[in-house]
Amino acid sequence: MLNSMEGLNYCRMTQEALNISIKHSETEQMGNGLGNMRNRAERIGRELKIDSALGQGTQVCIF
Repeated sequence: MLNSMEGLNYCRMTQEALNISIKHSETEQMGNGLGNMRNRAERIGRELKIDSALGQGTQVCIF
């Protein structure tokens, strides 16, 4: 079961991932968003892994 802080961080990381994909951000902006996601994952003792391949999509995992 998630506590409220973990739930909020998961929600924010999901929002950031969706915002990045919707905006098709420039590299610098995307880097900031990914950094924010990594920081949030670390705050709740989790690791963020992102797999992306051109033409194959992107997978964001938090474990």
